[in-house]
Amino acid sequence: MTDKPDYINHRERIRSRFTKSGGKGLSDYELLELLLTYAISRKDVKPVAKELIRNFGTISGVLDAPRNELEKIEGLGPVSSTLIVLLKELMCLYFEEGMYEKDLACSPQTVVDFAKARFSGLKVEVFVCIYVNPRNEIIDYE
Repeated sequence: MTDKPDYINHRERIRSRFTKSGGKGLSDYELLELLLTYAISRKDVKPVAKELIRNFGTISGVLDAPRNELEKIEGLGPVSSTLIVLLKELMCLYFEEGMYEKDLACSPQTVVDFAKARFSGLKVEVFVCIYVNPRNEIIDYE
């Protein structure tokens, strides 16, 4: 009789907790742990998730970390670091699409949310131009 490793059932339990209560039911490291289960199979990823928080401080710190810094964490390789970088890029696109759908004069918080997602974690100062049409809808940015 073969025993399954403990982390197999743990993955099911953490996924079930997330399904039932969303992110509010999980700590930061548990959310990272759940994310990492999609990139790292057959390995307990709880220690990796905890090390990410310990090393980078917060979820924002993890998402803002450069790929090469992420890969310094034992247990993280190119596939899992790509997943983390991809997650941030998807978040940026999500906020960017939200900007294009709104009148910026009425919803400046949308621009702030986009800028935070797109530019947080950069080690250099940036200047962004947002071009709008007469209805204050975004045409483009650079």
